[in-house]
Amino acid sequence: MRVLVVKFSSLGDVIHALPAVTDAGRMLKETITIDWAIEEQYRLLADWHPAVERTIPIALRRWRRMLLSDSLPALRTYLQELRSCTYDAVIDAQGLVKSSVFGVAAARGPGHGFSSRCAREPVASFFYGGGRHFISTGLHMIERIRRLFAMTLGYQLPENTPDYGLPNQRTGQTADNTVLLLHATAQQRKLLAEEKWITIGKMLLSRGLQPELPWGSEVERQRAERIAAAGGGRVLARLPLEEMAAKMTAATGAIGLDTGLTHLAAALQLPCLGLYVATDPKRTGNLGSNCKQLENAGAIDAQQIVATFDSLLAKPDRQ
Repeated sequence: MRVLVVKFSSLGDVIHALPAVTDAGRMLKETITIDWAIEEQYRLLADWHPAVERTIPIALRRWRRMLLSDSLPALRTYLQELRSCTYDAVIDAQGLVKSSVFGVAAARGPGHGFSSRCAREPVASFFYGGGRHFISTGLHMIERIRRLFAMTLGYQLPENTPDYGLPNQRTGQTADNTVLLLHATAQQRKLLAEEKWITIGKMLLSRGLQPELPWGSEVERQRAERIAAAGGGRVLARLPLEEMAAKMTAATGAIGLDTGLTHLAAALQLPCLGLYVATDPKRTGNLGSNCKQLENAGAIDAQQIVATFDSLLAKPDRQ
């Protein structure tokens, strides 16, 4: 059986699909080959997963900034690679029009995905000739995708906690004293007040830990510099995904908002406290053996946040 996974972006969304790929690889073992169509900047994550045979990069984000005539050659190359195999199932784990058009409809094989009653963009289900599956939107997204794969591929859903399938580079490694403060997120409503980050950083410093502030845009860099200037930590250089993952595998822990890097920390088994200001952690929270979440974090003081993080680090079974 050859299966194509369609999950283009974003970072957190890609990470949410990893446990389902782990399930399929384990349950079907030598009988399945998995390819993954994915945005080029997140290809590394799919490449890391041992169950993924081939990644097919797409660059929709970059193409949107280009003239049509400049993007067409790259689009043709993507489509040629996508259609070089015939698939037994094409699974749209994203449920968007872009994933159904550039993934399911463009590939060779029956498409499967969420039904119109539960897809993020209901019209996307029009392209799922192989199967439209209703899976409650009240479940965590990781659980929804795991069920989608099990229903599509015909195996019983494993009862284990989500396994992202990424190499555990923390095994046997002594962590340094850094704590990543993942203060950046694409949506304003998810942000935590800078004053709270400053207090969190100062409290961590008083415990002998070194807060570090990653960033990915100019706005995020300026925020990180303001927090650092007030004594809340130090600003990191801008790091590509591979170097950020390496930084996480060496760190003591992370405190982060509802953002892709927080989900990456969970996938890499870094002790991680998720701060959910305006979203529901029961649906999109960071999940893992070394994770905790705080809902309505904007109303929680910095002392309680750090105390919760302390309890996470004190877990006797943490990796």
